[in-house]
Amino acid sequence: VEGSLSATVFIILLAAFTWIGFDTRIVRPLEWLGVMALGLCFAFALGLTLAIIASIFPESKMVLRLIFMPLYLLSCVIYSPSHFPPEWMSLLLWNPFLHLMELIRVNVFPFYRMVDGISVQYVINCTIVLLFISTGMYRIQRLRMMSL
Repeated sequence: VEGSLSATVFIILLAAFTWIGFDTRIVRPLEWLGVMALGLCFAFALGLTLAIIASIFPESKMVLRLIFMPLYLLSCVIYSPSHFPPEWMSLLLWNPFLHLMELIRVNVFPFYRMVDGISVQYVINCTIVLLFISTGMYRIQRLRMMSL
């Protein structure tokens, strides 16, 4: 539901900006779709992992909520990574959301210069690791989770 709602809002905004006169072409649409699909897989894996952790440790819900605000701000959704000091980049590059946001930007905007160190392979590796962790945790906890 969330994905279809977001896609509908995106299409409406894209149509409105095009109607107003903005250039809304996506430079590399197939790569953009691939990065969006990878982002969806990563979000699914992370969501499944956090849901299982929250079902095992109900107290962790508050901690997880507190962690997500800095994660959101440091994933460069609002600002470009070039706005942060260069010495922070080694820490910021641990965040797979940063890689996803940069890959989306470089596929949408024609003259966007991507920060050094961004890699689609890093996001793929994080997604695979999270999928293995989450499916393993689900396999262990499935009977307990079904009884909730």
